[in-house]
Amino acid sequence: MQSWCVFMGLACDYVVGKEGVVLNPHYKTMGLSGSEYHTYSLPKRVGKEIADTLLDECLPLSVEKA
Repeated sequence: MQSWCVFMGLACDYVVGKEGVVLNPHYKTMGLSGSEYHTYSLPKRVGKEIADTLLDECLPLSVEKA
């Protein structure tokens, strides 16, 4: 799944995800820059500290945790 698809969920009122699915909400390790809209919307949704962790550590994220 493209990282922009993962962050698109931030703009939705309802998001549905299947248990056991793992998301990779980053593309930093691939050397790509892409759309940076999530750098504006993510901190507003989850707070600056969690947003920084998600974007800097480039770790996978379970649907349950997301």
